[in-house]
Amino acid sequence: METKPEHKPDIKVKVVFGRKIKTGTISKKGRIKTGHGVIFTIDGDEVPVYIKGTTENMLYAMTLIFAKQNDGTFLTREDFLFGEMTKALLHKMKEVFCKYAFAKGFDEWYKKQTSQSPLNTAKYKLNMIIWNALKNTHRDAYYYCALRTKKIGKSRYTTNLSDSDIEIS
Repeated sequence: METKPEHKPDIKVKVVFGRKIKTGTISKKGRIKTGHGVIFTIDGDEVPVYIKGTTENMLYAMTLIFAKQNDGTFLTREDFLFGEMTKALLHKMKEVFCKYAFAKGFDEWYKKQTSQSPLNTAKYKLNMIIWNALKNTHRDAYYYCALRTKKIGKSRYTTNLSDSDIEIS
């Protein structure tokens, strides 16, 4: 949905570190599996969104973290490419990666980020996950929650959420 809806729902998004979001699948032992993701609260309704994929989680979390800081810094496509990142940004990304406690190590994951193609795929997958979670009950919220690429100098990642809509746990 590219058109701004007439009504802006009351939206809050919480980045949840650790495996706390139900995935919808059941383990061999009969327990509901959990994974990484975010929790949207839209007009009072809580919508947990399981995000499969390390790059998808990192892309969305880092975009929201930069938006929350609201200090003029932003995440670009080049920031994800191995060898292109500044030391400060590399430290911040490693810190976020460690909070998630992904199965692979940061260095192993980061060294695989060698082209923009996987980022484009991750952005597409992420937006499909968000759309599928919101389309039946909170369709208008997708316009604000979807990950976008805005061209201002370098292409940067953004959402239509304001910093006050974002909570980092």
